[in-house]
Formats: sequence, structure tokens, C-alpha cells
Amino acid sequence: MAYTQETKSTISLKMLKIARLGWTYTRDHLSDSKLSFVQYRVCEAIYSEPEASQDDVARRLGMDKSSVAKLVFKLIEIGYVERAVNPRDRRQYKLYLTERGVEKTEEFLHLLIEWEESVFGAVGPAAYEECQKNLTMVLDLALQMEE
Repeated sequence: MAYTQETKSTISLKMLKIARLGWTYTRDHLSDSKLSFVQYRVCEAIYSEPEASQDDVARRLGMDKSSVAKLVFKLIEIGYVERAVNPRDRRQYKLYLTERGVEKTEEFLHLLIEWEESVFGAVGPAAYEECQKNLTMVLDLALQMEE
């Protein structure tokens, strides 16, 4: 498998473009679009894994710890995230979404699902399920390679 003129793009570049288009749709429809895509991704990571540490979020998103720390600090500042000392490791914090953070993250996820359904509606539910299955498998393999 190689990049050729016929492919016009790699799978990774196509996935990035799809992600950007999904973000553009959600941003245009969010009631409060002041957050960046990566800030919403941090909120989604905390939403999916309550009590996650900053290290957990960094690992989940494939980002460096210092970038996540800055993002979390900003999200705390604007009232989307709270943190509490981990009683088992006082050097670490557990992260939680505030009520506002949960509300906005759920709105973001709802809009992203709405966009995906409209895009995949054209190709049908079987193609959507197949894509979900294949992308999950590829993501799992990529994450294993990273370890």
C-alpha cells in the first residue's frame, strides 16, 4: 500500500479532513462556540472517564502532558472542569466536568452524532457500522503500537 495519484490522499489525511468538517459543523451549531475543538476533546475525555487524571487525558488524546495541563487550567478558569486531589496519590488530581461542562460536552457530542448521521445517512447504516468497526480496530492497533 503506497500513496499514489489514484488514492489522492492517505487514510489519515482523509480522517483529519472528516474530523475538521465534523468540528466545523458542531462549532457552527453550538450555543457557545468559544471553546476550541481540542478543548471539547478534553471535556469529552473527562466525560467518558470521570475522575481521570491529566495524565489519563493526555494518554487518551495522544497529547503531551504539558499541553493538557494548560488546556485543563483554561477549562477550570472558565468553569467547565473541576479538579480534586487524588486521595491515593496526593501529587495527582482527579478531573470532573462541572454541570456546565457536562451540558456543553453533551451538546457537542449530540451535534457530532447528528452530523455523522447526516453524512452516513447517504451511505446507509451498514456502511456506518462497518466504518465504526474498522476504525475501532485500526485505532486499537495504533494505540498498541504506541505503547
